[in-house]
Amino acid sequence: MNKVKSITESGMRPPVTDAHLDLAFDLEKQRAYGKRAVLNRDYLPFFQAGGLTLVVSSIFVENLFVPEMALRMALRQIAALKADIADCADHFSFCVTHRDVEEANRQGKIAVMLSFEDCIPLYQDLSILPLFYELGVRFMGLSWSRRNFACDGSSLGPKEWGTPGGLTGFGIALVRRCRELGMLLDVSHLSPAGFADVLRYTDGPLIASHSNARAIVDTERNLSDDQIRLIAERKGFIGVNAMNFITSPEGMPENAAALAKHVAHIASIGGVECVGFGFDLNDQILKYIPQDELDIVPRKCGDVLHTHAELPLLIEELDRAGFNEKEQSLIAGENYMRLLRENLD
Repeated sequence: MNKVKSITESGMRPPVTDAHLDLAFDLEKQRAYGKRAVLNRDYLPFFQAGGLTLVVSSIFVENLFVPEMALRMALRQIAALKADIADCADHFSFCVTHRDVEEANRQGKIAVMLSFEDCIPLYQDLSILPLFYELGVRFMGLSWSRRNFACDGSSLGPKEWGTPGGLTGFGIALVRRCRELGMLLDVSHLSPAGFADVLRYTDGPLIASHSNARAIVDTERNLSDDQIRLIAERKGFIGVNAMNFITSPEGMPENAAALAKHVAHIASIGGVECVGFGFDLNDQILKYIPQDELDIVPRKCGDVLHTHAELPLLIEELDRAGFNEKEQSLIAGENYMRLLRENLD
C-alpha cells in the first residue's frame, strides 16, 4: 500500500481494518447451498491484495425474515461464519479481543470479529443478549434503516414512515446492558433522535462503523458535523462507507477520490484519530437483496471501491489529500486498533 510499510518494527503487518462487512450474511447463503471454504475462494485474494488484517462481520437479517425468523437467521449466520473460518483456519481467525487480533496478525492470519447490524434478532428480550456475547458478538449496531423494538433507524431516502423516534424503554435498557457486558455501541443507521438518546443514557465510546459525512452528501443516513464531534469527544471511531449513494452526490464521480473527501471532512471535524474504514461493500451480496429493499435507496446501489483489492487506490487519494504517512497508517487501521485496545483488550 502506498506509503504504508508492509512490515512494522515488531515484524507484524501494519493494521488495515474494515469495521463493517456483511460477511456472515453471504456465508450463510452460500453454505446453505453446500459451498465450503467460501472465505478462501471469494474473499482471501482481495483481502490479501488490500493488506487487510481485520474485518468485522455484521449480522444482517433482511426484511424477508423479520420478525418471525430473525433470531434463527442471526444464529445461522454466526454458525456459518465460524464453520467457514474453521474450513479456512490457515488464513482466518475468529477474534473477540484486541489481543486475539494481534495474535492472529502474528500468525499471518486475517482476524474476523462479529457485530450486530440491527438488534432485531433480540426482539425485546434482554435475557438472550449475554448468549450472543458468549458467541463472540462484541459490537451492537442498534438499528438498520427500519424500526425495531429498541429504536428507529435513519431514512435512506424519501418514504412514508410516520414520525421517527428515539430509544424506547427497551432500547434504553439495551444500551445500558451492552455497556455492562462490554459491547461497543454502533450508531450507524440510527435516527438522529436515537443518536441523541444514546448520548443521554450512556457514557463511554461510540462508534459509527459505516457512516459518511452529511456535509458532503445530505442524507439522514450520514453523520452531521455535531455527531462527528461528539463521537470524537468520546474517543470513538467512524468508518467511512463505500456505498455510492452516501458517498457521492447524484451526478458526481463515484470513486476512491469521493470517499477520501469524507475521510478529510471527518478528520477536519473530529481529528484524524477518529476516522478509518467501514466500507460496507455490497456488490458481492446485492444479488440476494429483494427489490422492495433496493427500492428504498435513492438510486441504483453500487460500491465506489469494488473490492478490498482497491484499497491502495484510496490510500493514494489520501496521499493526494495531504495526509502524511503516519496519518495514513492511523486511518488504515491504527485508529481502530486503538479502539479495541482501550475497550476490548
